[in-house]
Amino acid sequence: MNNHEKALGIFLDMGRIMMENGSDVHRIEQTLIHIGKAYGAEYMDVLAITSSIIVTMKISRNESYTQTRRITASPSTNFRRLENINSLSRNYCSQKLTLSELEIKLAEIKAEPVSKVKVLLGDIIAAASFAMFFGGTMLDAAVASVLAVFIWAMQKKLAKICNNIVFFNFFCTFLTGLLCIFICNALPLNLHIDKIIIGDIMILIPGLAMCNALKDIFVGDTITGIMRFAETILWAGALAFGFASAVLAGNFF
Repeated sequence: MNNHEKALGIFLDMGRIMMENGSDVHRIEQTLIHIGKAYGAEYMDVLAITSSIIVTMKISRNESYTQTRRITASPSTNFRRLENINSLSRNYCSQKLTLSELEIKLAEIKAEPVSKVKVLLGDIIAAASFAMFFGGTMLDAAVASVLAVFIWAMQKKLAKICNNIVFFNFFCTFLTGLLCIFICNALPLNLHIDKIIIGDIMILIPGLAMCNALKDIFVGDTITGIMRFAETILWAGALAFGFASAVLAGNFF
């Protein structure tokens, strides 16, 4: 592998990290174009969709390199990682970093751990807040918080087994709905199942992915935007169908 192939591989790894952490494809394409030209490429031809990134880097008239990266990880959101990648790309484009330093910094960003405690607290606070926002009581918020912990645990364990995000969301909401019904029927309290379910479903809604889909369509990446939008519709449908199936199942007991 020569230096140009190695450089292109590093750039593609950067794009994959952006895709896996919630970036829109237009930003990914523009970032790879800028860092490629900063490297010395005469031309960068970048195609990014939700499932893969393909880049051709033209060094000279008779020398070009093409590589691709398949995106298989389930989409997630990590703004800190996206901010670090953005800062890293800007530093490289302004010639503040060499290619070797870029590779080292990128490896550090990839290895940076995500705080499980912060994610858990965020889920708990969001579920409780939304349950109360939509008319629930403090007791409803407390139960929604407990179920948020259950959802967080499934995201850590079940997601590793079920790679299909649509099926995962269905099973996750179905099991959460059954647990919600069980708690509400078992406890002699005036709990509102609908408010609790609303609070918990809000932490799973793909809001950022849908916004990115619309943004991609507006900036001209129509195919990618439609693909991402269809994915979010299936995602949201799986959430609704999972909770609805749990409610229907609960009516038989």
